Amino acid sequence: MKLTKAGICRIVGTILVLIAGIMPFYSVEFFGMKETVNLFKPDGIGIAILWLVFAIASVVVGLLGKEMIANILAILAGAGMLLSFFSNAKDLKDLGELADLINKGLGYWLALISGIIMILAGVLGFILKEDAE
Repeated sequence: MKLTKAGICRIVGTILVLIAGIMPFYSVEFFGMKETVNLFKPDGIGIAILWLVFAIASVVVGLLGKEMIANILAILAGAGMLLSFFSNAKDLKDLGELADLINKGLGYWLALISGIIMILAGVLGFILKEDAE
């Protein structure tokens, strides 16, 4: 059970996926009412739970020595976070001027960063596969 460079990246990425899901993704204030949505809220986007499961599984499986499966799971988690980021960015763009009322929160940007880190962790794991042996 050796911790590789890719394993460290998976751990950092998983922590960021968790934080991105908890932190506000969007917030809207209108007529004195404020609504905040994060990636874990069931009435919000909610899909980050799946990406977090993939990310946690990539860390656990990697620690058990199954690097190839861990790398695939990391890439899936990263792709999912990027999908969440870009699909929501497109939705914001489609709103036109109404998008000015929506504030992007820290979770919005962490979704992008965590997605990139998870994909890099998976790719790094495939490139440096000799570290696991």
